[in-house]
Amino acid sequence: MQDEVLLEIAQAVPEMTNRLLDLAEAYDDSLEPHCVYTELAAFVTDTALAEINCREVLERCLGVIESHAKKLSGDDPELLEWAFLSCIPPDVLAYLRPRFGTATRILAQHPPES
Repeated sequence: MQDEVLLEIAQAVPEMTNRLLDLAEAYDDSLEPHCVYTELAAFVTDTALAEINCREVLERCLGVIESHAKKLSGDDPELLEWAFLSCIPPDVLAYLRPRFGTATRILAQHPPES
C-alpha cells in the first residue's frame, strides 16, 4: 500500500519528488502512507501560502500600474503600453487581463504597434 501511495503521489505531483525521496530515505522500510500524506499536506500548505503571497504582490503591482494608467496624458499611454504591457507574454497577459483595473484594461485592448 505505501509503495502505491508514494508512486501515485510522485506521478501526480512530480514537484514533490525530492521531498518524497528524502522521506523514503529517512523512514527506510517503515514509511507508512500517513507519513506520505503528512508530507503532501506540508507541500500543499507551502504551495498555497506561496500562491497567496504571490497574489498579494501581483495585486500591488497591478494596483500601481492602474494608478499610473489613470494619470496618463499625452504620450504616456504609449509609454505604458510599450514599456509594460508589450513586455508581458501574450499568455500571461491573458491571465492578467481579468485582474487589471479599468484604465489598464483599456490600454491592454489596444496593444502597441511593433
